[in-house]
Amino acid sequence: MPLSARKPKLAVWKFSSCDGCQLSLLNCEDELLRLAESINIVDWVMVKSDNDGNCRLDLAFVEGVVATEL
Repeated sequence: MPLSARKPKLAVWKFSSCDGCQLSLLNCEDELLRLAESINIVDWVMVKSDNDGNCRLDLAFVEGVVATEL
């Protein structure tokens, strides 16, 4: 199914951070609700309990940093 015929799948992930960035996103309540009409949030631990991290995504927001050495 082409992307234009379905809602894009979105995930929001965090690395080593304090959750403040995700809380800032959640504080955009009205805008986030409007956005949620156009996308399918498939993985966002702070928002959902039934996450599907093993699916193909169209968009991902990643916040925080990788704090370990290679």
